[in-house]
Amino acid sequence: AASRLRRAPGRTEGGVGGGAPVLFAFVAAHAAFVVVAAPLTVTQPVDSRYLAPVYAPLALAAALTLDRFAARARERRAPLAWTAVFVVLTAAIAHTGLAARAGLAATRAALESGYAGRSYNTPYWDGFSLFAYFRKTPDAGPIFANSRTVFAAGFERIHTREGRYGGKDFTPRLPAGGADDLARWIDGAPEGAHVVWFRRAGQFRKAYLDYDAADLRCFRGLRPVEETPDGLILRVDKGYAPDCRLPSPPEGEAVVRAKFDVYRDGEFLVYSRAPCAREDTRARFFLHLYPVDAEDLPPRRRIYGYDNLDFRFGEHGMRLDGGCAARVPLPGWPAARAATGQIGGGGASWRVEYRFPPAARAGHAARNSLQRASR
Repeated sequence: AASRLRRAPGRTEGGVGGGAPVLFAFVAAHAAFVVVAAPLTVTQPVDSRYLAPVYAPLALAAALTLDRFAARARERRAPLAWTAVFVVLTAAIAHTGLAARAGLAATRAALESGYAGRSYNTPYWDGFSLFAYFRKTPDAGPIFANSRTVFAAGFERIHTREGRYGGKDFTPRLPAGGADDLARWIDGAPEGAHVVWFRRAGQFRKAYLDYDAADLRCFRGLRPVEETPDGLILRVDKGYAPDCRLPSPPEGEAVVRAKFDVYRDGEFLVYSRAPCAREDTRARFFLHLYPVDAEDLPPRRRIYGYDNLDFRFGEHGMRLDGGCAARVPLPGWPAARAATGQIGGGGASWRVEYRFPPAARAGHAARNSLQRASR
């Protein structure tokens, strides 16, 4: 095929084999089409599978080009040109061998435990902590989720494999809209139904919801029953009225006042604001914690001199009547200070420093010394 394309009519003596320009043009046109069309039709980023159609023509075009270059080298008896051909061919063969080895390893791993990453049939879901609740609660009733596909695929297909929670109406998704829409939905929801909120579902996070876990934790009619690092589970209990009040700083505790008041409450750093609009909590919070002793930092963070505990408000927050608050757990090592605030469009929209009292540092240090001595 390569020989026929190389001899195709229209070949010029000074140019590449006749078929190669056509192939290169196809590759360029396809890549341009994908870059323009994909964002208009799908929500995920352009990945390698969209470029699969260009691999064969690109390899063939490269072979034609190399063949033409080798023919010129033979005609002119140029040793440097032959050396270049040899190097390119060696690199291509090595690349093919390494790619084949990686492909065989990925195939072997997929046959043993599923594909890598977070796709629906992967080991990522095997240890998903939220699913443990439903394994212990086989009669959970109707289940609603912020991503019904994740629950259906991750739990139904991997854990039960029996269709216990299955069916065409399996895990209907939560109502679109804001908190008012959720309140109306609760009025008509079945008593005892469960709500699953996936905290870090990555590409499965749904943009049609204008509420988050911070709303659910203190929502009338939704009783929290389980919270794990992977998310939150609640049960519809229409008589449930949460006792959620804006927290107050412990007596004598220093408070740094900014857009949010920041203070320490035991092993937590608390952010509090009243009044508090939803817009106040949309931007990501940054929290950089500087240690008393740099050796206490995780090894990967020692080069930076602080630990990065950035978070979204929904991860640790609650929206209350007229206010909002977030309780962020602190690590067990003694901290000297924390730099925190929120990241806006062009950088930090507000920033403050909280310095931990010497007594708190000493208490942390004493506990750390005992822990190290006991190792």
